[in-house]
Amino acid sequence: MVWGFSFFGTLWPETAGKGYFVFFLTMSGSLSFIQEWFSQAISRPLTFEAGIAQVHASPELHREAGTRIRSANGVNGFDRLAIYNRQYWFRLIACMQETYPCALHVLGLKNFNEWIMKFLERHPSDTPYLAELDLKFAGFMEKNFPGESRGTVVEAIHYDRAHDRAFTAPESGPLVGNHPGSRFQISPHATPLWLHGDFTSYRNLCHDDEALTENIPLPPRENGVMIFRKGNRVYEKEIPRAAYLVLDSLRTPKTLAEAFTALDPDLTPETASVLEKNLTHWFKEWVEWGWVSSPDTL
Repeated sequence: MVWGFSFFGTLWPETAGKGYFVFFLTMSGSLSFIQEWFSQAISRPLTFEAGIAQVHASPELHREAGTRIRSANGVNGFDRLAIYNRQYWFRLIACMQETYPCALHVLGLKNFNEWIMKFLERHPSDTPYLAELDLKFAGFMEKNFPGESRGTVVEAIHYDRAHDRAFTAPESGPLVGNHPGSRFQISPHATPLWLHGDFTSYRNLCHDDEALTENIPLPPRENGVMIFRKGNRVYEKEIPRAAYLVLDSLRTPKTLAEAFTALDPDLTPETASVLEKNLTHWFKEWVEWGWVSSPDTL
């Protein structure tokens, strides 16, 4: 049986593929076998040699592609497979570039792309949802990125991901309960961060660099921010240290009493005083902005 494979991944008998950009696989076996082989083949990692993306492939894959994919117009089966391989990986890299403008400029384009390849080779995409492609990226970089700039790189990654999360995360449910035993948790779309650079202005400058190659210095600035969604818009609001500590402790469900207990090692007398004076007012605002939710409604 000869199967045609469209650019969009649809298989059909050869006679049905006329007029479309297809290449033909000549192999026996079920349709599901052909699909699984092709999927695995195009998702093999790329390597970068002299700045050019090359297909990283074993001799076995060369032989398989040569026997399973017909040559056409002077292009052999493996090179035809490589076209799809490159498009697959370029799309993943482009998604990461779009999601992480600050991290890209902190690292530089070439360095960023190389680390994306290392990350995806270690943690290949195993979900149909691109929004979940980078779930382990920050942890991977924190563990593996060398040098004194690691902290800045990881902060940039967390900041960029917070903006993406604010846009893609589900809405929080209604707040249930308002008594001492009530438990609260940060809403899925809200992320509190404590930063050591002015990432707010930096991200705007990074977005303006369409070529992705401009060397943009990160202005130093220590501040706390909450990045969240309200309605259909993403917002970023500055928060004081005391508010950040409480909100950060609510990444896992807690009563407010449990949150205060968790804060004890981080509280200076000054921070504790600010917290005592403002917590009631802050908490009302957090509920109004949708920053906190009841765990049972998430």
